[in-house]
Amino acid sequence: MFPITPRFMLWGHTVLKLRSILHATPYREVLDREFVRRANVLAARFANRMIFSNESRHQPLVRKYAGTSPVVSIAHATTGRGRAIFAQHVFGKREPRPKWTKRAQRA
Repeated sequence: MFPITPRFMLWGHTVLKLRSILHATPYREVLDREFVRRANVLAARFANRMIFSNESRHQPLVRKYAGTSPVVSIAHATTGRGRAIFAQHVFGKREPRPKWTKRAQRA
């Protein structure tokens, strides 16, 4: 999903991949308001630091999700054969990355 203009969005799905190889990519007008609402929420949730818009009516939606974005959550567990690491993406606060130093690169 990639918003191009306020009225035009490039939307893909793995199901459409094979179809696009065999035929021209289809396009259509979306009249389902619920789909448009979900698309706008996803765009706001996955935005990382910036949203470009020529309108201010989306500000409440942007503010609602401004503090969170997809981040990796890692959990460690001890098993009978050693250690397991579980990683998943969750919506959370994106922490700034620490600056690298020569000492950190050697570790």
